[in-house]
Amino acid sequence: TLRFESSVLNGPYAGIKAPASLAGSYTLTLPENDGNANEVLQTDGSGVLSWVSQYNSTNLGTSDLVQTETDRSYTMTSNSQSLSFFSTYTNPVLKVNANPPTVDVFGKIRLGRQAFGPIGYLTLSVDPTIAGLTSYEIQFPGNVPADNQYLANDPGTTGVLAWIDPASKVNFGTPPAPSPSPGAEGDVVWTEDYIYVCTATNTWKRVALAAW
Repeated sequence: TLRFESSVLNGPYAGIKAPASLAGSYTLTLPENDGNANEVLQTDGSGVLSWVSQYNSTNLGTSDLVQTETDRSYTMTSNSQSLSFFSTYTNPVLKVNANPPTVDVFGKIRLGRQAFGPIGYLTLSVDPTIAGLTSYEIQFPGNVPADNQYLANDPGTTGVLAWIDPASKVNFGTPPAPSPSPGAEGDVVWTEDYIYVCTATNTWKRVALAAW
């Protein structure tokens, strides 16, 4: 133990002691000055220490960061505090990498396209009175939907969604150009002059609308 005695004879001291076991010898090199207020010592990985502000290390203000052997929790102490992950790059800022990954959110999730300027949000939330306080899971499809499809429970499953063709697919949009145009049987296109019906895959027929 290296002891730093106080100026009082046989008084208290501050000591620095090595751990009971070491993987190898190492040396810590102190900075050349005493730093500024609230700065902390940071190593460069080779034992050279330097003073850095808490902002450049871990600065959580008056909030609580609790670290255990298995968990880390961040507790905000006022409504004005938040935990933010910010980047101007295209790669994801926050990743949840597990097998399978699970994110618990108690509240609402707001999704926005950008972080600057006027912006609208898509908010996802759960009814506060879930029936019987029973948890459930919804699984989204793994494919891109075709035109006019909608999300519905996949028949024979629980909570698994699939893209389903509507029973009646009426489209008030652009009519098929020639008769052999892309379309699924049962598709209907309604325009000012005609009703177009897809009678078979990529095969259309039409009937004129007459005024009276």
